[in-house]
Amino acid sequence: MIYEGSVTATKLKVSGVDVFSAGEFMEGEDDETVEFKEAGRVYKKLVLRGNTVHGKKLVGAVLFGDTSEGSRLFETIRRGSDIPEKAEELLFKNLGRGDTGSSG
Repeated sequence: MIYEGSVTATKLKVSGVDVFSAGEFMEGEDDETVEFKEAGRVYKKLVLRGNTVHGKKLVGAVLFGDTSEGSRLFETIRRGSDIPEKAEELLFKNLGRGDTGSSG
C-alpha cells in the first residue's frame, strides 16, 4: 500500500464562534461547491469532486457558526466513498435541530 497523505480536520472556537474545516476547502476548476449562508451567523460549504455513476466524492468542508455536522462530514471525506445523495441533502441533513456545534 502506498501512503497518499492524510485528511486533516480542525475545529476551533474563534471569538466565541465555532469553526470547522476538513479536507480541501478551495475548489478546483471541475469541482462543485454547495454553500449555505445565514445572516452572518452560519456559513457552510462543501466541496465535491468527480461524477461517477454512484455520485461524487466529498473532498472538503467548512462550517462556521454551526459545526454540529463536522464529525459526520469528516468521516465522509476520510472514507472517500461516493455520495449517492444530492449534495444539498448532505449539507442540510440536520439543519434546524438546534445544535450550534459547541457540544460535538
